[in-house]
Amino acid sequence: MAHRELDINAAYFAVRDVRAKIVEWRRCGRCQTYYIFDINEFHARSCPYCELSSRG
Repeated sequence: MAHRELDINAAYFAVRDVRAKIVEWRRCGRCQTYYIFDINEFHARSCPYCELSSRG
């Protein structure tokens, strides 16, 4: 997986949304990685890292 530079604007909105309880941090029971969970978005309902690793 390629590393990317931190986008301060994206980080701000992520923290804001977690604090406002729009999204929440979840910990994957399989790989133990934390990720942002959004119950309103179908594509964000499972661990994105496990999903990527299962594809290839």
